Amino acid sequence: MNRFISLLWLTLAAPSFAEDWPQFMFNSAHSGNAVDRDLDVSNLGLQGAVAMTDGIYTSPVVAGGKVYVVDGSGCAA
Repeated sequence: MNRFISLLWLTLAAPSFAEDWPQFMFNSAHSGNAVDRDLDVSNLGLQGAVAMTDGIYTSPVVAGGKVYVVDGSGCAA
């Protein structure tokens, strides 16, 4: 289990140069409309994977270069 947690934090603590989107779809209206932002989609792809104990039913939060999620059993990663 400690190995899993270490791997999880190593994966999530990787430096990120992206902008924080602390709310689902960018703003409080959840519009996803960010016309004043230029997004580089040329390098999108899987950056890492973390095994969770249950399904994920909420949107992740990206803040400070880290991704935060909570699964159905309440496990936060």
